[in-house]
Amino acid sequence: MKKFFSVILCVTCALTLFAQTPDGLTCETAIPVDKSYQGSIDAPGVYYYTAWTYDLPLTCYFYPTSGDIESLYMDIDFTCNPGVYDDPNIAELADASFDLGMGLPMRFDEFALGYDSLGRKYYSLTVPESCREIMANFGITYNVQAFIKVNATGITGNLSLAPDTTFRSCIENSTWLNMPDTVQTGLLLNDRVYVLPLSDWRNDSIRFVWSGIKAPVQVWLGETCDFELKTTGDDCALFYHQLEPNVGENEWKLSKDMLEELISSLEKGGIYYARFVSSENASVVIEKQPLSLEMQNAVQLKLDKAADVMANDGEQVYFFDKEWCDSNVKFISSNKRNVKAYFAKSVVFNAENKDPNVLAIVDFIIKDNVMQLGLTSTEMSKMFSTLKGDHVFVKFLAESSCSITPTIWSVGDCAKKSTEIYPTDSIYLPAPNTSTSWRIDQDLWSKYDVKIYWSSLANNKIYLADTCAGFGLSPSNPHVVLYHEFKVATNGKTDTLVITSEQMKAFASRADADGYLYFRFNIRRYGSLTTTSVLVDSSYIQPEEPVLPSSPCVEASLLINSGDQLTLNLDSAFTIYRIEYAAWKDQGMSLSWTGTTDLHTFVAETCTFAVAPYNKYVHVYVPVQGEHTLDANAMADLAEFVDEDGYLYIRFLTEKEGVLIVK
Repeated sequence: MKKFFSVILCVTCALTLFAQTPDGLTCETAIPVDKSYQGSIDAPGVYYYTAWTYDLPLTCYFYPTSGDIESLYMDIDFTCNPGVYDDPNIAELADASFDLGMGLPMRFDEFALGYDSLGRKYYSLTVPESCREIMANFGITYNVQAFIKVNATGITGNLSLAPDTTFRSCIENSTWLNMPDTVQTGLLLNDRVYVLPLSDWRNDSIRFVWSGIKAPVQVWLGETCDFELKTTGDDCALFYHQLEPNVGENEWKLSKDMLEELISSLEKGGIYYARFVSSENASVVIEKQPLSLEMQNAVQLKLDKAADVMANDGEQVYFFDKEWCDSNVKFISSNKRNVKAYFAKSVVFNAENKDPNVLAIVDFIIKDNVMQLGLTSTEMSKMFSTLKGDHVFVKFLAESSCSITPTIWSVGDCAKKSTEIYPTDSIYLPAPNTSTSWRIDQDLWSKYDVKIYWSSLANNKIYLADTCAGFGLSPSNPHVVLYHEFKVATNGKTDTLVITSEQMKAFASRADADGYLYFRFNIRRYGSLTTTSVLVDSSYIQPEEPVLPSSPCVEASLLINSGDQLTLNLDSAFTIYRIEYAAWKDQGMSLSWTGTTDLHTFVAETCTFAVAPYNKYVHVYVPVQGEHTLDANAMADLAEFVDEDGYLYIRFLTEKEGVLIVK
């Protein structure tokens, strides 16, 4: 459909240009820029040119004859009617452009001063190919016409526009792969080059399947169509993966998240060139990964559409797209009987808190006379930060049969960026912590006498306020409706506070438009805050205690112990490991690698980081060959980056399989 639309767009534009003389005085009569353009701007004014995104980067050279260079700039857009885009992908790009720091139209005004071989002064500016890479993130991998508006209202001179034709040439002389598709291999076919549009497939989980029975096949990816089959040096490949003719080794599976990480790590916007090299006359099939039986039986949740839920059904799995995690979502039950939601990272899990795939267990509550569960984007990101797949899975344990309808939840800014505390709950508070806000439902809490427990080695000053931020933490601040200081003995004894139902009812007028009050805490050391409750209003349906997830990074990683032997290959780059800092800090860590290619080792302060040496979270990068030791001094340098759970996190990247021994 994208390519069909592109053809229609090209034909329409061609007819328009044919009907009107391209004099550059209007956008509709823009001067085409093909291989190169040279012309003069003899009078100050605004002039229009047109080029195509496949011709990026495009460089503008301007030789001034009069006027001020500061008045010269270029605007680039994809329409002659700013703000109106017929292409839905470009329209989506336009909506997001300000968040990307570019805006539409894109303005370029930073001209660089230079001198040619004759000593003549000129100014140059380049529209980078990164613009095309950004467009690829919005599914715009096809060739798009761009309109260039040159504002020369205060200057005259000679203008040249020089597009780079390399990308266009590669696209036109390579075979574009679709989904599904089949690539034939053999000695006579090893030089064929294919366009591999990974950005077009980023919403799917895909696989490469090798049909050969005698020889392996190598899948090589390059930045340009003329890359060489090597991993180092000039014109080398960006990446390669080998498939073997053995069952179990003849498939290369790439989940949606793995595709995203591969696109990000190669840093070329998702359009690459591929060669499939094998001595055997066979084929590579590129297709979507088939659904498992469990996924076939799972029910997809859709916004504003009711899903039937049977009473006490712990088997039926529901799921929704991970993209929901960026939104505020409310799940509404059709009746007022209790419902408990079990959220998980795998389609296979049991509805119980001891299942390792369960990320969170949360009860529906009565609010506005409706049984519902509201999750803000902040809560979503906390609960689902360890997700590696494309979906979030959930089971609903309902007291009676009902229907559950998910819908976008419209809440204020304070509710959006806060996490809810229930009358019976438990939360972990890192330190220092003064700016983070936690919300409570004033009406819900007014049904209970709530006892709050604080367990730590340090005191905790708590402030309950009518807003989440914008005020100083002072007991006398007018926004503060309740203040209390938990005082902890030197032995870490737990301190308590009781907020009665009557107290909370007295705060009703102070709740915000969404019905919430907000806790903020002033602590110097981490600790645990636990709430227990006694129901005072017997007419209210009391939910059971929600179970909150443990540390997301701990759940997302595998612990490395001394003596462990890890078999690592290219796919292992997506596995996150952790080490307990206290166990290694004194004796250091010895790495013994048997692989024939470097083992690129990245030590970071968090579990979410890219495998890049200069990533801001990476504090040690080592290309291990044979033996390498992180001694006690190196470990000491990492002390400040240890997280609250006492861990550092490690990822490994290698081209060929080997064994790592850790001591």
